Amino acid sequence: MKNRRQILKFLSGITFGAQISLTHKVTAATSNQKFVLQIQTGGGWDVTAFCDPKINVSGERKISKWSDNDEIKEAGNIPYAPFADNSAFFNEYHADMLVINGVDTLTNGHSIGATHTWSGRTAVGFPSLTAIYSSYYGDGLAIPYLSFGPTFSRGENLIQSIKVDDGSSLRSVLNPFVDVYSGEETQETELLYKIHEHNTISALGYANKSNTVRGNYLNRKSFFDALSSNDQLKFLADSLPGNRDFGNVNKFEKSIWTALSAFKAGTTVAADINHGHQVTQGGWDSHEFNDQKQETLMRNLTSGIDFLWKKAEELGIAERLLVIISSDFSRTPYYNSGDGKDHWNVGSYIIMERNQNYTGRVIGSTDEAQNAIGINPKTLISDDSVKLVPGHIHKALRKYLGISGTSADTYFRIDAEEDFDFFS
Repeated sequence: MKNRRQILKFLSGITFGAQISLTHKVTAATSNQKFVLQIQTGGGWDVTAFCDPKINVSGERKISKWSDNDEIKEAGNIPYAPFADNSAFFNEYHADMLVINGVDTLTNGHSIGATHTWSGRTAVGFPSLTAIYSSYYGDGLAIPYLSFGPTFSRGENLIQSIKVDDGSSLRSVLNPFVDVYSGEETQETELLYKIHEHNTISALGYANKSNTVRGNYLNRKSFFDALSSNDQLKFLADSLPGNRDFGNVNKFEKSIWTALSAFKAGTTVAADINHGHQVTQGGWDSHEFNDQKQETLMRNLTSGIDFLWKKAEELGIAERLLVIISSDFSRTPYYNSGDGKDHWNVGSYIIMERNQNYTGRVIGSTDEAQNAIGINPKTLISDDSVKLVPGHIHKALRKYLGISGTSADTYFRIDAEEDFDFFS
């Protein structure tokens, strides 16, 4: 903060118009604000090997190889497939998750599937849930909305997501004179301070001139405001992990650590992470050798989510975190000639949060061939009355997160008619 004290001391002797205030209002996420993190398993995960397990039916085509020698397991009230490292994951976190199965994305196409899953609408031009959330609750924050990887992070003029790889790249942008490995300031830091000081004085001096036209004054004031909010970005830069901190963590975990650090710093309220494309080319799109590819990705996903909650606990923000996990759609119930599985429109969501009444259960279901079974909007019991679509999930999430009824919610209206209360 040495540079800021120097600038304030210097500027204390300058006379300027009352239009500009030197008082810097540091805006940060409130202490009870939820942090929303979406994990997008891009490409289409196989939920029959995860949270909507299916066993083979005599006389029908094979739907799962793991069920040749095993059966469906259950952790608490949540059934799961004994595949990859699922047992450790579900046994550890079943009480903190709500599983919603039998959600029909109404498409087999990646682009529309991702659009529908993460915006609640099939039409192009609708923002992600995290965009609406951060545009409402992140006003005044330095970087309210972060995006990692080729995610669906559509702001649609509500807000712009900041796209980064991990904490090292973000920190190098926020402070180019910090070594990305050690996190130590380089000798050029003093030059950055001098440039910042010069630009601040220049903006004030120009705006204070009596002959400055209104348009130029507003431009210089905007420039000054950006410079004076540097404290928030500096605090975020100092809070982010560097390469030395990361050690041996993988790319997915780096993204998680960076997002959580931004939450902790109070500069960010929402983030999207594309999991699959950070692990392998094509993500979860397993048209060949389905089980081998899904097993690798699933192990990486569940270990990453375990890392997420342990790191959130370490940072003291676990109680404020809402995690949403889903995909473009799922995989076909049966294997193709290449031992893979193709696109299937019916999939699942997993929503995770600590110490909530709505967790520790499964809502929605599919039949033995993975066809969606409708549920009753009032009782949430599967009786084939209303088929779930992503719009139902988004409508409920908007209400739960307190953005239902806002101008963005009204303008980008979810067209699902029924109301489902998944969060009581």
